[in-house]
Amino acid sequence: MGALRHAQCRGRRRYLEKHRRGGHIREPDIKKLVDPEGNYGEQLRLTKDWVVRIVKHVGNYGEVFERNVGEDSPLKIKRGLNALWTKGGLQYAPPIR
Repeated sequence: MGALRHAQCRGRRRYLEKHRRGGHIREPDIKKLVDPEGNYGEQLRLTKDWVVRIVKHVGNYGEVFERNVGEDSPLKIKRGLNALWTKGGLQYAPPIR
């Protein structure tokens, strides 16, 4: 869930573009998750591109919420406290170390 919240905070497109281009990644939290040279995924017994694959297939936290229980679903639940803290909610993506 933390990776999905990070993808929402930083922008899904940025995650996927940085990985696809293989360019220099400046943001340390994004670099740790998507840098093909890193071994964060392997430390968790996952593939190196696990975050990119998840975000690519299901989207970030906000997209998953909207699609399954939010305004884009039959339930039409508003984000409310499930919004990012920057938008009045309680969701926060702490730095990945």
